[in-house]
Amino acid sequence: MAKQKSANKVKMIDTMGVKINIFFEIALLVVIIALISISIPRVQRNIKSLTQEYMLDMADIHGRLLENNVAAMGNMSGVDKAALLKDVKLADVQSSYAYLVDKDSIMLYHPTESKIGEPVENSVVKGLISQMNGGTRPESDCVAYEYKGATKYASYYVAQDLSFILVITADESDVFADLNRTVGVMIAVSVFTFLLLVVFSNLMIPYMMKGLRTLSDIVDKAADLDLTDDERIDTLVARKDEIGAISKSVDNLRKQLRDVIASVSEQSNILNETSVTFQQRFEDIAENVNNVNFAIEEIAMGSTS
Repeated sequence: MAKQKSANKVKMIDTMGVKINIFFEIALLVVIIALISISIPRVQRNIKSLTQEYMLDMADIHGRLLENNVAAMGNMSGVDKAALLKDVKLADVQSSYAYLVDKDSIMLYHPTESKIGEPVENSVVKGLISQMNGGTRPESDCVAYEYKGATKYASYYVAQDLSFILVITADESDVFADLNRTVGVMIAVSVFTFLLLVVFSNLMIPYMMKGLRTLSDIVDKAADLDLTDDERIDTLVARKDEIGAISKSVDNLRKQLRDVIASVSEQSNILNETSVTFQQRFEDIAENVNNVNFAIEEIAMGSTS
């Protein structure tokens, strides 16, 4: 019987609690990774689209404003370009600024004064100037390009008379800086939440499975025909869940086994009493047979005499 109990002992790795816990943790991890993997790219696309639209609107507004000032002054040289363009940039984006290029690819304005009067280096702007020199006015747009290993956004406005190009630029890394910080916070919160739920599941699932372990012990006792009253079964029967339903069935089985054993014990007692009576009668018969044999011997001896 001891070997049978040892065979019924479930290894920790094979318990339902451990399996449920592992499944819960894997499912939770998959959900967190899926949410982050789906939400972050979508947010990045939205931010990129909104940023480019905003930059394009800024280029159009300040480009037209610059045209109006040129028209009012009669020429570009009379316009205070620094006053008009020094604050033109994306809010809270340090790498964002505006610069002005004429149709000869010469910088008319740049936040870095040493670049004013120098040829423009941007390949996108050079391409626009080539179109302008060909008599074509490029439509305002916002494009992404690589410059010295960094991805940049540039929105531009080409003057109606093809005399200048206003460019507003910003580094992609700065545009997504807030998002990257948010992603870091999101990942940290996700990791903390995951660990918290793992701790919670490791505490709650064993507590929930405790009823099954208790029920297993009671069934083992029943297998050893130990059907004595057990307060633990009363606690389990009072539960309203599946363990309570199983416990009621086990309790009914124990009661029926007690009734069967009581009936067998009663019949065994009756059989024992019958056996004793039969033995007593058999002994009486044997004594009578002995008496008869003795009488026959006496008769035989008398006959012989």
